[in-house]
Amino acid sequence: MSATGEVDFAQAMAILSGRASAAEAVQAEALLIRAISQRHASAANRLALVRALGVTSPPDWEGALDALASGAEYGDRQCRDQLQLLAAPDQTPVPDDQDWTALRAQVDLAERLAAPAAARISESPYLRAHAGIISKAECAWLIEAALPRLSAVMVFDQRGGSQARHFDRDNSAICYQIAELDFLAEVVRARISGATRVPVPFFEPPQILRYQPGQRFKLHADYFDPAIDGYRDEIAARGQRVGTFLIYLNDDYVAGETEFPEAGIKWRGKAGDGLFFANVDRAGQPDRRAVHAGLPPNGGDKWIFSQWIRDRVPA
Repeated sequence: MSATGEVDFAQAMAILSGRASAAEAVQAEALLIRAISQRHASAANRLALVRALGVTSPPDWEGALDALASGAEYGDRQCRDQLQLLAAPDQTPVPDDQDWTALRAQVDLAERLAAPAAARISESPYLRAHAGIISKAECAWLIEAALPRLSAVMVFDQRGGSQARHFDRDNSAICYQIAELDFLAEVVRARISGATRVPVPFFEPPQILRYQPGQRFKLHADYFDPAIDGYRDEIAARGQRVGTFLIYLNDDYVAGETEFPEAGIKWRGKAGDGLFFANVDRAGQPDRRAVHAGLPPNGGDKWIFSQWIRDRVPA
């Protein structure tokens, strides 16, 4: 890897970490491609994400996998691990002399992006379960990748319209932006899109949540109440939060269910299972029966992949 490649990569990430215009995003992609030509493995990792997200063009999953294979060839551990999970999830760790192009050719995109069928839990509130939406190996990888990047979790402040700490919630989390998002997380979001039939651009940045014993998220609603000024402004600017999709990344903890007290429902999935619930009714109005709580685990840590969904593409 050359110094030029490192400079190009740094410039690309600086652009992508901000509110890049369309022209700036194209520039960032060109910088990543130039860095890859200098065998910059991390640039290949980011290019895979950029192509999967469709930052500069419609999502290009084949091109994203090509970039991931380049990063694997150049020694990027994240690229290698993610490529293995997509191509051969049951295989033991692949050797460093693996033919990464051959491994990339084993990836069945249609299978990897497909979502399992829904199982009905409730009509009011609208709850659906998706068993095994991701594999246990993918769960483990997401937890390992998130662990060193966790911080105190924030909630939306209805007064200031920003994120802030709140006594109702004491767990830790990572809220992904493009600089932190992993390619595998985007694969997961594509499956959620298939399960909910909502395009990924309607999604907020995902979160991975960690609840240690005793930590909880008290009774709350995920929708924005239009009767409250700060929430009304948020709806006008970025849309209503109409749905929530949770994926349970582990199951080796005690208790820790997701509770919907208005409906008399407590639910928890096995590792890899998904839960979707609508936060609004069919008329688009906040559904009080969707008010819920993340109950604390009594033993062991609980890990959740959380994806909020808007009713339009956030501005």
